[in-house]
Amino acid sequence: MNGIDRTQRSFGQNSSAAGETIVLAGNVSLWRDCFAVSLELEGYAVLPFPTVASWHAVQSKYPAPSFVVICEPRQSELSLVARFVKNHVTIVIAGSEIGANVAVLLNDGVRGIISNGTTLKTALHAVRLVQSGGTFVSPELLSNGEHRTEFGGLLTQRQIDVVEALRQGKANKEIARDLNLRESTVKVHIRQIMRKLDAKNRTEIAVLANELREISRNSDHEEQG
Repeated sequence: MNGIDRTQRSFGQNSSAAGETIVLAGNVSLWRDCFAVSLELEGYAVLPFPTVASWHAVQSKYPAPSFVVICEPRQSELSLVARFVKNHVTIVIAGSEIGANVAVLLNDGVRGIISNGTTLKTALHAVRLVQSGGTFVSPELLSNGEHRTEFGGLLTQRQIDVVEALRQGKANKEIARDLNLRESTVKVHIRQIMRKLDAKNRTEIAVLANELREISRNSDHEEQG
């Protein structure tokens, strides 16, 4: 059964999930189909294709996807990302060779960059995080010069301190006093954190940051186990 046939079967059996549709592009059939089944069990409708180009060729036949997940993209596929990332939430799954492109992909607007060495559970957590409006980057894909944190390298240490204070429900004036900052500086940090996590307000910062921390802890625990 090819990708198109499987797509039609998926929509027939998961029509109720069509509002959360994922295009899953990957040229390794076994890996792609196994991940597609896992996503379907999470309630998503999955459109599996061997390449991004093969989806583009027939995309008018299907509903606009909620996500595009590209597995092990070729360099030529990476060059296409900037063209459609503004219209589709995009996640890339790749190995260490993607390292030099991480900053470029994030700048283009990619919302998730997941290591192909992560566990299935962590990958699904990351997909749900992106669905909720967050951004995820596997720490092992960051270059040695980048600051690695439990937030996938997205936040500086000072921003993490601010997030921790927000988790505790502290007001800006309290945060400024505790961190020895001006209140105006705290507000700047919060705006930057909201942008990086794609959060709409302080409450969303706390929720998304908690999810990111949980993903990181789950990943570390599974690797040690």
